[in-house]
Amino acid sequence: MAATGVPSDPAAGTLSTRKARAATSGAAPASQTALGGRVIRAVRGRRVLVDGRWIVSFVSASYLGIEQDPRVHEAACRALGRWGVALTTPRILGADRLTLELEDRLAHFTGQPAAMVFPSTTHVALDTIPLLVAKGGVVFVDTWAYPTHLPGIHAAQRAGARVVGFPHNDIDALKRLVARAGPRGSKVIVADGIYPEGGPPASIETLITLAEDAGATLYVDDSHGLGVLGTPPATSSYPYGRGGGGVVRWSGRPYTRGVLVGTLSKSIGVPVAFLAGSAATVRTLRRASSAVVHSNPPAIPNIAAALAALDVHEREGDQLRRRIAHLVRYFRQGLARCGLAAISTDIFPLQAVSCGTVRDAVAAGRALMARGVWPVVQAGSTHGSTRVGTLRFPITARHSVDDLEQAVNALCALQADRGAASR
Repeated sequence: MAATGVPSDPAAGTLSTRKARAATSGAAPASQTALGGRVIRAVRGRRVLVDGRWIVSFVSASYLGIEQDPRVHEAACRALGRWGVALTTPRILGADRLTLELEDRLAHFTGQPAAMVFPSTTHVALDTIPLLVAKGGVVFVDTWAYPTHLPGIHAAQRAGARVVGFPHNDIDALKRLVARAGPRGSKVIVADGIYPEGGPPASIETLITLAEDAGATLYVDDSHGLGVLGTPPATSSYPYGRGGGGVVRWSGRPYTRGVLVGTLSKSIGVPVAFLAGSAATVRTLRRASSAVVHSNPPAIPNIAAALAALDVHEREGDQLRRRIAHLVRYFRQGLARCGLAAISTDIFPLQAVSCGTVRDAVAAGRALMARGVWPVVQAGSTHGSTRVGTLRFPITARHSVDDLEQAVNALCALQADRGAASR
């Protein structure tokens, strides 16, 4: 996905209205629609049946691949038989015991005092960010932050908060902007733990310190880090740490002035979102959240699937992460054989290859689809007036060596074709 569209403008320090409207218009960028709209007829591991062909899919970021585990399927079916699809009751009136159990498990998983579930991270942002910043307060947003934050950011802006973008991962710039805002008024810092556009994880330790010093609330979306990064130390066998508890556990710092949010669709493959934080914050949200007051909670079979997936993760997660690390190394070594290099940081499983402009990336993506490989085409960070095009390859435990070999061969063939065309 593209970044939020919140411009970094230290001089004005506010969100461009024109860009804000464009970012929330609902229209998907061309880089996303170029290879989209496909009908998937069947799934086998990370191969999908599309247009009458089995192709290798890199459009799922369910890194551990637990959603395909039969134990997860069985748990969802049992819950469906006992509870039906949903209680069809707003959460404020009552909750099933499975949802309450999942919230307890998520609090423990992330190392936070309390947690609550939501239908999506968009719901989390929309309900939470306006509650964290009062009228006259400031929301500071990393310019690469995921677009699902935007509804909440703009709701806060409509309620009287100011929105300030800071350059991606530029802590010094953020410190200057926070200092310029002054000591009065509420402050919220919005960042991702791992950015889909690539690059290193956010400096969570530094952000925590900055939030503590400024009296700000840190809002971190760890959708990509949860289930992958865990408690240090990182070793050659376990380069992501142990336990998969996400960037906060990876940082080793207590997280007392913030909320941690995310979707479980990437960590354990189940479409349930959550917020974890202090007991006081969660109590406030239970009373004030629109998703709690006016909407149904996530479907009960999804809740049961998430509980079963967490069970699988507790027993097998570290071994699955070892497998992912092996596959990522294999992919990067394969690229090196034909003179290509991933622009992603080290061996995090979200790998990306630069393709020049967005138009170049779209053309390359179509060529790869013709060779039976389905990548994510992404518009990356801005260099001058040109958006950089990349091909993104989320590597998961469900991929096989053969899947990666097919992708590498297709990329190398594309590289050779380009070299021949330029001579």
